Amino acid sequence: MPDLSYGTLVASVGIAAVYYFFARRRFDFLTVSLIGAAFYFSPLLLRTVEVTLVTDPTIPAPVNWIAAGYLLALVAAGLIAAGLPAPQRSKLLLPSAAAPCLALAVVGLIGAIATTRGAIVNADKIVVLKQVGYSYVLFEIAASLACIASVVERRWTILAGACAMLAIDLLLGFRNYAVLTAISTAFVLLASQPAMRLIVKGPTFGIACVLLVAAMLALHTARFAIFDAIAVERNAPRVTRAAEMRGDTLQFMRAASMAGTPTSAASAAEAPTSLPRWFLVPLQLFEHSEPFTIQATLVETVHRAYSCSPGNILKSLTLIPGAGHLLPSYPMTFYDEFQPALFPTVDYGLGGNIWAEMLCRFGYAGVVAFGLAMLICLVGMQRLFLAAPPTLSAPIAFSGVIIAFYIYRNDLHYTLVMIRQTLGVFAIALVIAWLHTIWQSKPILATRNPE
Repeated sequence: MPDLSYGTLVASVGIAAVYYFFARRRFDFLTVSLIGAAFYFSPLLLRTVEVTLVTDPTIPAPVNWIAAGYLLALVAAGLIAAGLPAPQRSKLLLPSAAAPCLALAVVGLIGAIATTRGAIVNADKIVVLKQVGYSYVLFEIAASLACIASVVERRWTILAGACAMLAIDLLLGFRNYAVLTAISTAFVLLASQPAMRLIVKGPTFGIACVLLVAAMLALHTARFAIFDAIAVERNAPRVTRAAEMRGDTLQFMRAASMAGTPTSAASAAEAPTSLPRWFLVPLQLFEHSEPFTIQATLVETVHRAYSCSPGNILKSLTLIPGAGHLLPSYPMTFYDEFQPALFPTVDYGLGGNIWAEMLCRFGYAGVVAFGLAMLICLVGMQRLFLAAPPTLSAPIAFSGVIIAFYIYRNDLHYTLVMIRQTLGVFAIALVIAWLHTIWQSKPILATRNPE
């Protein structure tokens, strides 16, 4: 008997791809959300999730229906948004914030190294994660905003400095901000153009995407050689094996060792041993990548009929300044709830899954309500981006990409935390830029030469 849910998912992917890539329309956050959905829902097309996390890696029908429903809703939202009148760009003049953002990134990096006494520079990412504090968050967000703002303002020297900051972030073991920055930069370049068929931009931006991914993987993997030669902490042991990095090199080695060995129902059915090794290694690497881990949470939530407290969603209200003193304590985020219940033996973070959170808190009605709210938010963010002064393009683009792309692998609370941090860092940069403008506009008092 054919699987109706899987067939609907495949059809919805095709419909959404045809509409967003071949229809003549402006690039927007809905398009970014489609790209995010295609990436994070990709395990559903292969009919498996991370096999080391679950006892049954097969995809239940409700998971396919959730993905298919959101993809079709994306098409409907795109059709509605295309018919809305274009907002007028604000004529408000604001000072440039690219340089202050870069300065804050440098301050944040120095602060992170100083406050951790160099422990933030470590080959083991698990160790580095324990050292991340306010200074390092300032460094990452400010570097991302500096990169986006410098592209908007065409300040290439600042762009080079911001890219260097993000390269340091990659060397330290983090790539989420580099990815979000790259997507945000592509967004500000494409969203400013008139209506077009996105497929036309495929060769240029597609090649750029492939090169970026290759460079990130190469730089991330090269960490072991760099840390083998440089020990930042006093008496720190040198890393001589890539396996000690717990990064991409380990994943690649694992994929190479398993190439030709079926790791899922789908791969077993397709007899992967008949495929060439050059194809099997990337396939195995992909099957152990982030989307397969993220969707394992949704699959287990459905398989186990897992439910969690609806009231803990109110924890996000404590992010409002001053609200923490007025509201009761909500100690649990979705991550704190699901990982001990669904994956008690896993000793590392698995990220979140926004659809799993809404399903476990509010059921399928909550999933539908959140999907509609997310689409309305993305349309509103797009109109805000088009109407805001150019100086505000960076924080709006970055926050919009967090909602459109990164929310698939987070819970609601952490998503809102990232947005609040982004707006807070940019507000500081804007105040610095404003003070600098006032300082430059002060009249220079002429001094008399006594004679």
